[in-house]
Amino acid sequence: MTITRDQLEAVFAATILAENPNLTPSLQEGQDLYFNQIAVSQVGSTVSQEIQLFENNIFPASSSNALLSQHAASLGIPNIAGSQPTQGTFILTATGNPTTNFSILSGTILTNPSSAIQYIVTTTINFITTQSYANTPVPFQSVLSGSNTYSSPQTSLILGTPIVVGTLTITNATINNDVASGLDTPTNADISALVANYMQNPKGGGSTGDYFKWALESTSLITFAKIIPNGATQNQNVIYVSGMVASGDPSVNIGLEFPISRSASFSTINTMGTYIESIRPINDNPLYATVSTYAITNNTSINPTNPNPSIVLRVILATGLSLNTIVQGNNGLSLTVSEWITYQTRYAVLSAPYTGTILPDGKPYILGSDIINIIKSGLNASQYLQGYLCSILIDVTFKYNDNTYTDIQNIPVPNDTNYFIAASGIYPANLQIIYDLDTSICTVELE
Repeated sequence: MTITRDQLEAVFAATILAENPNLTPSLQEGQDLYFNQIAVSQVGSTVSQEIQLFENNIFPASSSNALLSQHAASLGIPNIAGSQPTQGTFILTATGNPTTNFSILSGTILTNPSSAIQYIVTTTINFITTQSYANTPVPFQSVLSGSNTYSSPQTSLILGTPIVVGTLTITNATINNDVASGLDTPTNADISALVANYMQNPKGGGSTGDYFKWALESTSLITFAKIIPNGATQNQNVIYVSGMVASGDPSVNIGLEFPISRSASFSTINTMGTYIESIRPINDNPLYATVSTYAITNNTSINPTNPNPSIVLRVILATGLSLNTIVQGNNGLSLTVSEWITYQTRYAVLSAPYTGTILPDGKPYILGSDIINIIKSGLNASQYLQGYLCSILIDVTFKYNDNTYTDIQNIPVPNDTNYFIAASGIYPANLQIIYDLDTSICTVELE
């Protein structure tokens, strides 16, 4: 980030005044110090801009926008496409059983009554009386594109034209857990993640870099992939290719309803698998899957295997604030202090690396230290650091509890031994390596 002239002038003035408390509170026009301030700040801001331009051309990590896309193009990264629709499946919901066969046709329109977002059925699905319509997924996508077309799992939709089967009328449907958010034009964070992965995983001879590249090349719907050689066991020539859709940028996902999803449909994964099968090395044994969200919640309808988690955040606030004080953030939201703290805690969980961080006990966790650092970066109110969202917080501590753990400083996430191995011949389960937090399990207390 470049340093502006105004910022440099403020630093210059603060430094001079700190050395000589007898000076007037500001540097007045006509003073030698004033002219020194203007000259030094002008030179400093120009140098800062030149340094950033140099870094953006040389280092992808500090690049943005067009320069970042140039780095991506130079590496041969495919499929940095425009916006995409929300996609997933739903099930029809009604009371009673159909007495005759029926179909839901491609092109059928459904609406989210709370947001007016419209969705369209993408494939005609035929139902027979011996088949439970309540267990048959129907693929859909949003009529428009972008992240604002997302509706969370278990959302109820209304059919534009009710399905009448004898005495049974079906007017509603429920979105399944595989719904994936629509995608805005990829953000700098999304493109930067692709660039970093390409640079860290060289291609050639069927390496992980090759599989990553092939996954992205297979279809524009795949926006990222996680390649896991050998699963969690050794002496097996197994390669897990887990394709993801939607955005990995936490700044995008924090605006989506809980829980987010990056699951690709079976048809998308099959397209990816078919493409990779046509070009992979002959001796490899790849398995193709997508990812699912490990929702940290005590809601068993969202996470049936949840361990009843809870989080306690103890805080010291800036002078004059209470947990119920409403504060407007730099992103335009107006939330209470307590809501800002849980908002930023969820942002930290959304930022966690895929598969978590392995600690010395051999298990993966979302690190509490990372959560605290991200909370402070957004909300800090000290003389050294001001939060980029708002300045409300002097200090914060983090504790996690569930049926197994008491007052630990990290969040345990699914173990790779359980989730990265599939039985021979069975389509592998979705890899639970995406994380989201139900903020209702968080308690904020004053220190």
